[in-house]
Amino acid sequence: MSFDILLDSSLAKLEIDGERNVSHDFTVKFHPPINLGEGKYKAALNRLITMAYSWNNIDSRYNNNEIRWKKKTEQAWKTLTFPNGMSDYKRINTFIQQHTGKVDPTKKDRDYIFTVYFDMSIYRVVTLIHNDYELDFSQGNFGELLGYGKSTLSGDVVGRKVPNITRGVDWVYLHCDLIKRRTNNVPSDVLYSFSTSDLRV
Repeated sequence: MSFDILLDSSLAKLEIDGERNVSHDFTVKFHPPINLGEGKYKAALNRLITMAYSWNNIDSRYNNNEIRWKKKTEQAWKTLTFPNGMSDYKRINTFIQQHTGKVDPTKKDRDYIFTVYFDMSIYRVVTLIHNDYELDFSQGNFGELLGYGKSTLSGDVVGRKVPNITRGVDWVYLHCDLIKRRTNNVPSDVLYSFSTSDLRV
């Protein structure tokens, strides 16, 4: 007998018997429990059909959802607040451009104040900033996602270190309390594992 098990963050967020799970933990308590019958049984994962990110990498709880920007001739910084959620480099760039705009809004060209993209050849995030503006990552932890740390940027800048857009969630491990085995003499209940590098948001 085989059956499909749907694993998503909406299941993981359910509160069952007073316990509330969190989406990035993905601990799912099935209610009612899956009954495999009496006596000897086996449980195995035949295949993983599809998987997507459904946990947040940008969230106010992580203090990484705000950046500041301003024109160099101005004193006051403007704060840009990202919504809690999962954002890749393209979504981050689009959000910044939508909320900061173009150097000259009357022109039809794509002369945005800020452009952020990931350069695969150097494995760094590149930020293009118009000469009259500054971008501030010194408050909070947003800069860690893009490999800049706490810094204020002006001009065209390449991230100092490898970005951490996933907040360290590079592998997903599916554990099952029915599994007991040893690998290299280490006990494990891992049923399956896979990299998050090719998952879609």
